[in-house]
Amino acid sequence: MSGEKDNFWLVWNPQRGSPSFRHTNGDSALAEAKRLAIQHPGEGFFTLVAVHAVQAMEPVTVTKLDDIPF
Repeated sequence: MSGEKDNFWLVWNPQRGSPSFRHTNGDSALAEAKRLAIQHPGEGFFTLVAVHAVQAMEPVTVTKLDDIPF
């Protein structure tokens, strides 16, 4: 996971499968969610931000990606 320590956002619709594009900022993800919602009326699209990255190693490492207070 080296080089993947920057935050990224995904747009997800539970009816359409896994996200396939990593957005570099929340505004880009929101614009994409709006575009997709217009294309698919009545369906919900969620913007998600990565908070942690976990990789199995000796020992297991956890990298905090943001200081979200929840």
